[in-house]
Amino acid sequence: MKYLSYADYTALGGKLFAGNELNFNRAEFAARKRVDSLTGSRLQKLFIEPSEPQEDHPLLETVKMLMLELIERGYMGKLDGEDYTSESQGRVSVSRETKTGKADQLIKDYFGNEYLNGVPLIDRSGIKFSPVARV
Repeated sequence: MKYLSYADYTALGGKLFAGNELNFNRAEFAARKRVDSLTGSRLQKLFIEPSEPQEDHPLLETVKMLMLELIERGYMGKLDGEDYTSESQGRVSVSRETKTGKADQLIKDYFGNEYLNGVPLIDRSGIKFSPVARV
């Protein structure tokens, strides 16, 4: 039930894990779980109902490109680090954007206006959209 197979990854020009399918599988799993967390696992229906993926569904190519971009940008590596995005101490203010935050924003940019069976893929309340820069 992968959203992006290793064969598709390499065919689409994936380079970060070229020749290393094991590490690709780990990154794909992390990316899939992150996408599922923001979409309420709605995309799984494309891959498990019916038992074969719906090859002609217009969202399939979008899902593959999103997964490629998440993996190639390195967002789905080790996702540890600070759980905050800004900090102030006196007059000094520091902002950090975590890998998880960047991944979430990319997913929202791809799917913010997408519907599956009449249902929005992600909750659109409070979403800040930005232009999607493709890999």
